[in-house]
Amino acid sequence: MKSLRISRVQDLNFGRHAGRDFEGFDSPFVVVHGPNESGKSTLAEFLLWAIGGPWRSFAHNTEAFRRGGDPKLYGRLTGTFDGDPFDIEARFELKNKGKPGDLRRGHFGSFAVDSAKIAERLGGLTDEHYELIYRLHGASLGATGSAKSFSDLFSSFALGSTSAVVSPRRSLDEIVKKSSLANKKVGDLETELQRLDKLIKEAKRAPESEAQIEIELRGIEERIAELSSTLTRHSERKSLLERVKTGFDHLAELRRAEHHLAGLAEISDAWEIVASNADEIRSVVERIDQVRPEAEVMSASASRHLTDCGLVRSDLDGRTLTPAERVELSQACSSVIDARARRDEALAATEQLEEQLSAAEAEHVRRVSELGISPNQLADLGALSPALASLESTVERWVEEANRAIGAEAELDGERARRRSAESRTGTATTTVATTTPVSTIVALVAVGVSGIVHWAAGLAVAVVAAVWILSTRARVGRSEASVDPTGSDVALADLERRAAEARSAADGFRKRVEGSLGTLAAFVSNPDAAKARLTQLRELASTGDEIVDISGRLAEVRARLDRAVPEVRDAEDRAAELLRPRNIPASVLNDTFDEWLARYETALSSVRASADKNAELTGLTRRFEELVSGVAGELVGLVPRAIADRVDEVRIALDERRSALRAVRDAQMRVEAADMNSTAVQEIVATHGDVSAIEAQIEQCNDEQGEAREQRDRLIEERTAKTAELLDLQGSEVLPGLLLQKGRVEEDLGDARTSAAACQLAARTLSEVIDAYERDHQDPVVATASELVSRVVPDWGSIIMTRDDKSVPVIQRDDGRGRLGEHAISDGGRALLYLGIRLAFAKQDAERRRVALPIICDDPLVHFDDSRQEAAIHLLSQVSSEHQVILFTCERATRDLAATLGASIVEM
Repeated sequence: MKSLRISRVQDLNFGRHAGRDFEGFDSPFVVVHGPNESGKSTLAEFLLWAIGGPWRSFAHNTEAFRRGGDPKLYGRLTGTFDGDPFDIEARFELKNKGKPGDLRRGHFGSFAVDSAKIAERLGGLTDEHYELIYRLHGASLGATGSAKSFSDLFSSFALGSTSAVVSPRRSLDEIVKKSSLANKKVGDLETELQRLDKLIKEAKRAPESEAQIEIELRGIEERIAELSSTLTRHSERKSLLERVKTGFDHLAELRRAEHHLAGLAEISDAWEIVASNADEIRSVVERIDQVRPEAEVMSASASRHLTDCGLVRSDLDGRTLTPAERVELSQACSSVIDARARRDEALAATEQLEEQLSAAEAEHVRRVSELGISPNQLADLGALSPALASLESTVERWVEEANRAIGAEAELDGERARRRSAESRTGTATTTVATTTPVSTIVALVAVGVSGIVHWAAGLAVAVVAAVWILSTRARVGRSEASVDPTGSDVALADLERRAAEARSAADGFRKRVEGSLGTLAAFVSNPDAAKARLTQLRELASTGDEIVDISGRLAEVRARLDRAVPEVRDAEDRAAELLRPRNIPASVLNDTFDEWLARYETALSSVRASADKNAELTGLTRRFEELVSGVAGELVGLVPRAIADRVDEVRIALDERRSALRAVRDAQMRVEAADMNSTAVQEIVATHGDVSAIEAQIEQCNDEQGEAREQRDRLIEERTAKTAELLDLQGSEVLPGLLLQKGRVEEDLGDARTSAAACQLAARTLSEVIDAYERDHQDPVVATASELVSRVVPDWGSIIMTRDDKSVPVIQRDDGRGRLGEHAISDGGRALLYLGIRLAFAKQDAERRRVALPIICDDPLVHFDDSRQEAAIHLLSQVSSEHQVILFTCERATRDLAATLGASIVEM
């Protein structure tokens, strides 16, 4: 089944809505919420008109849609129909009688449609059916008497179409009326037939003499003709007398008008032309007085804005600034600022890197000077620089092996000193102690000093050994003699010598490796500590060289950027200048505040243009004023425009008075001429009867003679009528054939009328039986659906039954199991619920027959419902929206909020 869904309402122009758009309709369930008097009802009805056509007539207050004096109302409806987009331009023309004009047009998909094709695409939809089925209006939802409308819908369905313009029940009423008219025609023909029978009987009587009556009639006719001629003559004379009487008054009036005209001043043609334009002159003067101060204010404002921009008026005269030009100027300035920023950044970076390079080069020279290396050696250092890091471990090993060699030699020297001391003991212990202790001390001190010269670590080791040796010799003071074996420690001494030799050899190996790696730079290496310090200095010198290379590379890149930035700045400034030059704008405005300046420029431009327009308007008004008074300009020298306008008004008043006097003279002349006061007959009367009183006496005499002649003619006419009737009676026998022919025709018409009456009666009876049978056979599905829908709102409400009373009037009843209640006995809320269910059921059946599910428009439909029924009804409408789009208009917040919880789209007015 196809489905019509509204998604948007826009460009409204009716009632309270002017240029309004409403979004948010693209939902199965839509709630339009707004306060009372916000235009909800007119918008709801507009949706009905846009889809089904205008159903409300002028007699039913279509004036609610009128906006001002505009009879046209308009709006656009967009959405989808069977998945394809539709766009309806809903135009209507309000009329002072009948329904509004339907001017709808639009597109369904790619097909252009008018109002007839819209109805055709929606299953032959009519405004009456759409309004009755799909409009849930709370104010009328519970109204009594709706059963007749639903009966008409049943009968419409009986014809197999919901698009019938006339309901079958209405057709039945028309047939019944035709039957009544046919029966009346039968009665009238029967009466006419009786009258003809009577006349025929009278015509068959024997005729009497007619000659005498005909002679009398001829005499009467002659006398009536004479009296008619007399009356005509009296009437003509009376008319002439009355014209003469009136002519006397017209002559007097003409003399008065001519006297008044002669007393008025003459007005020249030039002043007459100027005075004819007095209203326009006054309007132009008032406009000049209004525009002149406005022009002065605008000129001052323009001068102030020009000063803010540093420009003069000629720079902006005739200039415009379109959005595209404004963007172009702003972008050009941004390009200049960006190019300058890139140039300044490159320049600052260049200066910074040049300072860093100078500092690095100075540091490099200083280190070269400190190290005392030649340029060749410096070149060798550049090649050796990557290997300096690996030499650090070799120097560390050299330092370790040199320290080990110093320690071994110190131990060896200590052992040798001890041995010499032992060998020198030959006397007593006292002598030994006294002679050897000073010597041993001196030897130890010398050994420490010599070792300290070689290396501080060696000096420390020798000092420790010497201290141990001195303490051991002191401990042996008091011994009488030494018991040392000179040859008992040769092995230990040899081991010490071997260890010292190995250490010296290892240290010498590392020294050679360092010297071999350093090449010409090895001349500065005297010992491992010096080598370590030298290596550190060389690494620092190499690092300084690497830094110089790095800075030089970066400096070259920055200088290249600077070289590119300088022409970019020049090009950007040239392009911007090309845009500014035609406008006489100095290039000095190209800075960070250009956008602010451009805003001031735009304001100044607008102000200058407005000032120019206002001055042009003032000039045009002044020129028009001069044109209007040009014919009399010489008489107005020295007067201001307002004084001139006052003078023109005075002349216009005088001119109007003179024109009025001229019209009075012309009118009087026309009346005098109309009275034909110059004709011979009028002159004879005037000569014979010289005043009005004599003429009035003649008019009275004419009236008396006319009255007497009219009375005689009327008596003769009455006598002629009586004689004519008598003659007709006598001639009755001659009309007998005509009466017989007329009777035959009436008898034929009577037979036809009786046949037509019988056919109408049969048609009415047959159609009534068909409609009644269809309603009986087909109301069950609709009623069952309506009952089921109502039960969703009130579960124990009962069922719906549609029947007819004794007069065949349709009746809708509620059966709750305890009895039936007619619609008059049901409360407003119950009746509203009843008709809500029936309408929704009809919508379901209507959609099945059309194969189109149309939107259901609800205008505050729940006004008669209590709270619990309102909530249930909203749930019901939400369920119905799965098949039909439901658009609910309400002023109740609770209704809006509940619908929102059920997934409704909310549109706030």
